[in-house]
Amino acid sequence: MTIRASLRNGLAAPAIPIGPRRLPAKGMPAVRYAAWLVFLLSFQFPGAAFPQEDSVPFIMLRDHLIAVNASSGSMKKGIFIVDTGTYHTIIDEHVVSELELPVQKWNTLTGALNNLGMATLDMATLPDFRIGLICIGSLPVQSRQLGGVGVLLGSHFDGFIGMDVLKNSRFCIDFVSKTLRFGGWRPEADGVSGKPDFPFLVVKAWVNGQPLDLKLDTGACHMVLFEGRIGDELRKRSIIEKRAFYSLTGIQEFSEIKLDELRIGSAVWKNPPRCFIAPAMEHGLEYDGLLGLTQLGFRRVYLDFKSNCIRWER
Repeated sequence: MTIRASLRNGLAAPAIPIGPRRLPAKGMPAVRYAAWLVFLLSFQFPGAAFPQEDSVPFIMLRDHLIAVNASSGSMKKGIFIVDTGTYHTIIDEHVVSELELPVQKWNTLTGALNNLGMATLDMATLPDFRIGLICIGSLPVQSRQLGGVGVLLGSHFDGFIGMDVLKNSRFCIDFVSKTLRFGGWRPEADGVSGKPDFPFLVVKAWVNGQPLDLKLDTGACHMVLFEGRIGDELRKRSIIEKRAFYSLTGIQEFSEIKLDELRIGSAVWKNPPRCFIAPAMEHGLEYDGLLGLTQLGFRRVYLDFKSNCIRWER
């Protein structure tokens, strides 16, 4: 079965065994029994997570992108990539046509790996957008031509889910079972807190001993450091090779360097993921680079964007 077929058809959830049916105890009126049951189900025991967890299967595209099913209006099984490095959710132009969404023009500043400038974006509104426990009745989104990205990924998809959807959520990325578990949390697991009052999850990392603020990005396949924001020890390292990378903002040439060590909180990588130096820094944003989450060898990652913290199991 192809990637597209497996997502379009949905991924089967594990069966949940149901125990034998229990009747009210003798002498207990049915109404009283029902009231007692409702009370127990609504009582919030210490440490319980409410609402309950909801699991969403995912598949990996190009070994690092997390693709899930999400719905909006008549689109019941849209294919979306979960991207913690993008703020605004983005949909392909064909979704606008299929759902017959009105489009408006919006002028905005460009940043990221571009030089500072102005761009005109097509904006639309998705009705009743749903993924896991998240439901947004009216979601403003960017509309773009994503066909070229789909060709590079070898798979059709409908858009990227950004931080405008994820910002108030708490979920676990389980790389073992290939599921997103909304509501899942492990307070006892290793982890760190990110920058407070920041639209992305940015954590302090030590790269070859240099402290850097890195944005945790599920859309990045490697570590990317911005040349203008790092010290000479990293900037003057011998270049392994230069590679061109394609993104929504165009083609950029990065230089790969070899790192000796990466440390985040109590976790240490003596053989860090591949690292690239970007020739331009991000304008107006207070972080020094990007760190692809899927390349760190975690078994599970717990993300709490409302409290801006991350925990993990290795």
